[in-house]
Amino acid sequence: MSTTPWQGNSVTTLKDVQTTNVFTLELKEKIPMDAMNLNVINEVKIKGRLLSDVAKDYGLTTKKVYQIVHQNEQKSNPKLFPIVQQTKSLGLRIKQLLRSH
Repeated sequence: MSTTPWQGNSVTTLKDVQTTNVFTLELKEKIPMDAMNLNVINEVKIKGRLLSDVAKDYGLTTKKVYQIVHQNEQKSNPKLFPIVQQTKSLGLRIKQLLRSH
């Protein structure tokens, strides 16, 4: 087992002697998953950073960053919240009624 610095993080490489596979484990400071996900979403949605750049910074795959962002978009979709949809519908109805008078 060897440990080497990599982009400001420590990386531990383990070699499985039986199968000769090499595994790389990144040793990062422990960030709760929810907090990390929020940071990833913020980097992509608010700061407009590329998925691949955010993935490198957080030690994730680009696919995982996409999944985090996409999952958040699905959760925050207004169609999933009936009260939000009703409020929008009522707002449109009020505008229609005001125009007709």
